[in-house]
Amino acid sequence: MRHSIDTPADDYSDSELLSDSNMDMDADELDAEILDGLGNGKKLGMSKPKNQKKAKKSVKIEVPAASDESPAYDESSPYGGQGLDYEGGDQSRDASGENLTSSQDQPKTVHWPEEDIDENYPDAIPLKEVKKPKKNTLKSIIKKGKSKFGGNSSEDSSSYSLLGGGRRSSLSGGRSGRYNKVNFNRFATDSSDEDSDADSDFGQISIDVENRPRRKVRHQNTKTLNLLLFALLIIAVYFILTLTFGGNTGPKGRPSTYKSREKILLNNGTHDFHPTTLVISLDGFHPHYISPELTPHLDNLMRKESGAPYMLPSFPTSTFPNHWTLITGLYPSSHGIVGNTFFDPDLNKQFVNTDPSRSRDVAFWGGEPIWQTLSYQNVSTAVHMWPGSEANWLPEDAPLIVDPFNQTEALYKKLDRLTEWLDRPIQTRPELMLTYVPTVDTLGHVHGISGSELEQGIHEVDLLVGAFREALDNRNLTDVVNLVVLSDHGMAPTSDERLIFLDDLIDVGQIDHLDGWPLVGLRPGNNMTESELFNILKKQEPENESWKVYTRKNLPARWNFGGKTGGRYQNRLAPVWIIPKTGWSILTHDDYAKMDNSYQPHGTHGYDNRDILMRALFLGSGPYFPDFKFEPFSNVNVYSILCDTLHVYPSKNDAQPLTKALVRLNDDWQDDSDLYPGVDFSTSVVEGSTYDELYRTEGHANGSVPTNGQEPSSQKGGKKQSWADYLKGQTNEAIDWLADKWAGIVGHD
Repeated sequence: MRHSIDTPADDYSDSELLSDSNMDMDADELDAEILDGLGNGKKLGMSKPKNQKKAKKSVKIEVPAASDESPAYDESSPYGGQGLDYEGGDQSRDASGENLTSSQDQPKTVHWPEEDIDENYPDAIPLKEVKKPKKNTLKSIIKKGKSKFGGNSSEDSSSYSLLGGGRRSSLSGGRSGRYNKVNFNRFATDSSDEDSDADSDFGQISIDVENRPRRKVRHQNTKTLNLLLFALLIIAVYFILTLTFGGNTGPKGRPSTYKSREKILLNNGTHDFHPTTLVISLDGFHPHYISPELTPHLDNLMRKESGAPYMLPSFPTSTFPNHWTLITGLYPSSHGIVGNTFFDPDLNKQFVNTDPSRSRDVAFWGGEPIWQTLSYQNVSTAVHMWPGSEANWLPEDAPLIVDPFNQTEALYKKLDRLTEWLDRPIQTRPELMLTYVPTVDTLGHVHGISGSELEQGIHEVDLLVGAFREALDNRNLTDVVNLVVLSDHGMAPTSDERLIFLDDLIDVGQIDHLDGWPLVGLRPGNNMTESELFNILKKQEPENESWKVYTRKNLPARWNFGGKTGGRYQNRLAPVWIIPKTGWSILTHDDYAKMDNSYQPHGTHGYDNRDILMRALFLGSGPYFPDFKFEPFSNVNVYSILCDTLHVYPSKNDAQPLTKALVRLNDDWQDDSDLYPGVDFSTSVVEGSTYDELYRTEGHANGSVPTNGQEPSSQKGGKKQSWADYLKGQTNEAIDWLADKWAGIVGHD
């Protein structure tokens, strides 16, 4: 049913909106004029005299009675009769939504609300008394082109159905070619097609839109920026979830984010080869051990091939943490092997590197070892003795070949084993070969950092490296296979004059677990709090700084070991630590008595990773490596370097982008640190070092010592880093930081 309100047209003959001049306009032209009035806050209708107060009056409007043929009210009307007071008829609506029942003989009288009635124009109907659209409704009109008032809000026709329903509407229904008849949705009752073209019975009326909300126009740049920020947020969340839960944390499942690279084929003249890399780890081998007389083959590598003057190990400078860092690209507190011995309170297990029954649980070994990274990308790995390779991996997570640790194995057997792998057909030939040589580390523990026994071992290891180079040369593989010779840490001498007796400092009986060596992590029992333990030790710190006490949270940030940001496996770090100065050892009186009061071993490691004696070795040759050297870098970068030599994508790791990690070494670079061994006590060392000859020339000291093992760089191989690489590197660092924060919130595997 459609009710119309007839008003005398001549009462509004001077109206701007409904003047005679407007009567011949088409709908689109009149739309534009109406909106122009709205935009300028005009009142549609006769101009109201100024300074006139509004009187609250009740205005009666006669509405023709409903007929039987009239369609029923539409219950979906947004107004539902609210604000109208019907008199002179039955106002009830039955439950099924039938027609309003009313007397056929009596006309209906509608009481318009008294407020906001202009006393000078009592017949004018203020638009604000028509149910106004809310702010969100106006937005929907603009964005969706539709409103609950009916009509469209497109650019070419922005008329509101309240002001005439200039387009077909589900509520106003029908077209109106002229605005002298205005349809009000509050009276609209049907939207059927039968009634869609019917003209309205309304006459000309005055409409007050003074208080109608104005349309807000958003700046296009702001909208674009918001969309861009939202897209970046979605991408960041995706990568955070992918990196946190995508299988990059150990043997929890294969990641789905790796891209596939087509394998490259190389040829030595007789056989095809995929990119191949051979890694030889010389445990405990310090760069200063190299000399022309003692190690001619390593001397040749250091002088003529690529590499770095030295490599910075990770803290603590122990064998298992650093070997796992080399092949995961993670710091110890990120990959979980935080020492050669440690206690995990979550697993309630003790890790002991020399005991297979207490070191092969894969729950200890976090991160993604390189053989898993490679296998996910169809590249195979063979391991001849490497820490972590003998853990109880699932078959799909283990290397293709694993040779167990053998302390007494002759060096020539290592050569035979790896050359046998090289000689295999391409279908079964490993593309990454890892081998571990413990000779120098074993001799260093027994004899210290000098002596004929140590020098003999160093010379034998050099012969092994020379044999590998000769094997590659004989097979014409020097331009096909990459050779990497590295070490995990250096070695420092011990002495009976540099001992710290733990039982002189605290009651050892109140300590539940002692972790690490030569540094000591302390886990107090139930009778002592962590703060009490720390305070007891702090009061006893010596003036000579032979040792310092730290809590897990205040360990130096440059160690990436505990600290405020912790690490993925910070729960494996004891709450209180005693860190001895290089060359000092911590033990109890009972331990010393068992050594017959002569401290052993005579050489050890595990100290501050920036100390000169703890430096590690990195040399490289082959098609990947350029004919120049790099500045010193951290060993967390080795994993990414090895992946790059094999043309595979690395997993998430703690390394910098290679464009920042591998900085070309200036030809005149000189080490400006203290002379080797850089300690405040006398000790004998291996003399005639190639390192000193190359990098310690008197009068030159323009080198730099990395503060955290990662020098900022704008070059790789002498080429300037692109902005794309820089932004990618910064983005990766931000994602890693967010992933670590997220991991700290949701917990760890």
